[in-house]
Formats: sequence, C-alpha cells, structure tokens
Amino acid sequence: MNGAQRGGDDFLDKLPAFRREAMERIVEELYQWWPLEKHREMHLWSEYNDGITDPEPAGVRLTDTARALPATSDPVAVAMLQELGEVAQEHAAGQLGGDVVEVRPAWPPGRDVKVLRVTTSWWSLAARHPEGPVVVMLDGILGLYDVTGDPRATGPVARLSAGSG
Repeated sequence: MNGAQRGGDDFLDKLPAFRREAMERIVEELYQWWPLEKHREMHLWSEYNDGITDPEPAGVRLTDTARALPATSDPVAVAMLQELGEVAQEHAAGQLGGDVVEVRPAWPPGRDVKVLRVTTSWWSLAARHPEGPVVVMLDGILGLYDVTGDPRATGPVARLSAGSG
C-alpha cells in the first residue's frame, strides 16, 4: 500500500469522529435556534450591549449551510430515510440504547420544544422539534442535508421526540 492509499484510509477512519463533532455543534445551535434574520439581529444586539460599535457579522451556523437532500431517486437518501423510520419504530418499542437516540429540552425552558439527535453507524440527524430545522449528515458524503419539510422525515422525528423525556 502506498502513502496516498494510507492517507485515504486515515481520512475514512476519522469520518465518524468528524461527524460526531459536527453534530454536537449542530445540536448546540438547535438548542437556542432562531431563524437566520433573528440570529443576525440577536448577534448585533449582543455586540452593541457589550459596547462594540462596529460589530463583526454574525458567525455562520452549520444549520444554515445545509442543502436540500438529494432527489428521492438517490439510493443513499432513500436508504437513510427508510432507516430513520426503522429507528423510530425500534425506539418506540424500547429496543434502542441511549447512544442512538438522545432527546433533551430546547431553550427557552417550559415549552414543549425538544432537540433530538440520532446517531447510526453511517448517518446522524439533528432536529429541533416541532419548530426548527431537521438536518442529516451522511458518512462518505461530505455534506449536510436539510430534510425539514420531507414527510419521510417529519413523521419519524415527531415519534422520536414524543417518545422521550
């Protein structure tokens, strides 16, 4: 094996850790998520309150970089969405460990909004339910995909959120 091949293997070995770190950042973004214009407004408000009269633009959130999931004919997308439905069924039946599905309350407290993270061996999903984006990151495909309005994702995400504290 030459050095170029080994370098590729190293990169592939690091993909799960990269995906986990990126999804942790996305979950934090979704914890206190606002639409993009509100995010920018809150950033400026905070900067001016801190005495900064020439603030930098608001930082780019990973959730804002998500693109629409590939067409329904894409076999990878179809497989991921099918597996999402299966994960929701297994979670409802109590067959999954806490390392696959994590649900926690979102900000502000006292409302019925939750942040959800699902982690499988080859994809991860993060959602702010019922208000906010639903994003998916797939291993081997360097990108973040928005499935917020996809009916194949909204039903399973609702079931996963409802079935947890």
